[in-house]
Amino acid sequence: MKLAVIGAHGKVGSLLCKRANGTFDVTAFVRSPAEFDEGINVSLDIDITNTPLSKITEALKGFDAVVFTAGAGGKGLDLTLSVDLDGAVKVAEAVQANGIKRFILVSALKTFEREFWWDSFLRSYYIAKKYADEVIIKMDVNYTILQPGMLVDTAGTGKIMDPTKVDAYADEITMKQSDKLSIPRDDVAQVIVECLNNDATIRKIIPLISGGIQIKDALALVG
Repeated sequence: MKLAVIGAHGKVGSLLCKRANGTFDVTAFVRSPAEFDEGINVSLDIDITNTPLSKITEALKGFDAVVFTAGAGGKGLDLTLSVDLDGAVKVAEAVQANGIKRFILVSALKTFEREFWWDSFLRSYYIAKKYADEVIIKMDVNYTILQPGMLVDTAGTGKIMDPTKVDAYADEITMKQSDKLSIPRDDVAQVIVECLNNDATIRKIIPLISGGIQIKDALALVG
């Protein structure tokens, strides 16, 4: 499988490239040269903010799967809308135009529920994620939308909560206790790899936080 990782310079993207390398034929799309494990292809052909859809579509020709894990990282409203909203949708449109088999989007926990995030300092980020998710689920693409809680840099555990129970649990915890709704970035990267190997996750929205179930087994509960 030829895999394109959009946002490979980010923490999740970098971890994903390392995990996927060897299993897939990975190309890391970045804005500037970056260090990756030997054997990972690097492309500068896509700048999410500035590259038009036509060139994104051309750059993604021939790929079997695309992962979008780019983000503005809280660097202002304009960039958040350009990357997290328009960037995600542009890449999905390129996936659709090319007939690419899989598209995996890294979003955020409970994007569809304004009450959950409206009073948060992440409001602008969540607005962008909400509308990107809503647009993409209506498109003719084999999406998998991952909605992780707070991303942390601790070592991955290889385990998550049953995704079918995460939303109800998050309702009890609330956004103000986001540390209880966290997941290591490396576990998100492992989830992406497992989803690429599991067609039952196609056209699914999967909330993610740490838990006690092995990732592969937890994803089997989604179908």
